[in-house]
Amino acid sequence: MTEAQISPALVRITTVSGSCYEVDLEGRRLRRIPAAAPQVGPAGSVDLRRDGMWIALVAGPSRLEVGEPAVFVLQPLGGPDAVATIRTTTPIVAVERIEAAE
Repeated sequence: MTEAQISPALVRITTVSGSCYEVDLEGRRLRRIPAAAPQVGPAGSVDLRRDGMWIALVAGPSRLEVGEPAVFVLQPLGGPDAVATIRTTTPIVAVERIEAAE
């Protein structure tokens, strides 16, 4: 799916690691929910800054396609000199529309 095909919907993507990302394309924000039972190995889920919290999207995603990773450019999460934070997911296994977000 391209952003144009899914906008302005709220979507949830699930990745190989078991993590889910709620992406609000209209509100330009993202929330990551790490896997409850992280998988072992290179595709396993790890804790990231601000997990479970909404973070402003600066750019992206350019596409959300099963089998491909998603790339998100987020508001800076580092120090005062940071310009942006880039998050790349493990490959997507599912994309679904969801109705509402907090």
